Amino acid sequence: MATMYRLLTPEDLESATAQIVAWHAADRRPASGRVIESGLRPLLEDSRVGHCWMVEIGNRPVGYLVLGFSRGAGGEPRAHVSGLYFEPAMRGQGHGPRAARFLQEVGKWLRTPIQRFDANVEQRHSGVFSRSVTEPAHVSLRISA
Repeated sequence: MATMYRLLTPEDLESATAQIVAWHAADRRPASGRVIESGLRPLLEDSRVGHCWMVEIGNRPVGYLVLGFSRGAGGEPRAHVSGLYFEPAMRGQGHGPRAARFLQEVGKWLRTPIQRFDANVEQRHSGVFSRSVTEPAHVSLRISA
């Protein structure tokens, strides 16, 4: 079955927040809905800040992926993974490598290398990136299992 990466929009804020809170609670890492929502809102409302995708298999959400944008010391654009989550039942089934392939495609379109993990999450809200993933080929991307 194919893995679908569905780019979230502002209309998805409430349902995505609820899903992420539920996943974190199930993982025994409770997170406040307000905190999750305040982190998601800028990503969903301003594509210069970053993007968030819901990872779906058979139209069922099984995880999420967050890509943040910033600028390096020399002003060059940077993209960094600031969140990657799969529900426990999905772990160990190759979804991480599929997410890496998806990110390679996104990086090619953005013409920006993507760092695997954001060590400085605060920078992702700087709103300084001018390109966004809005072309139809990247709003929803399927990667076969």
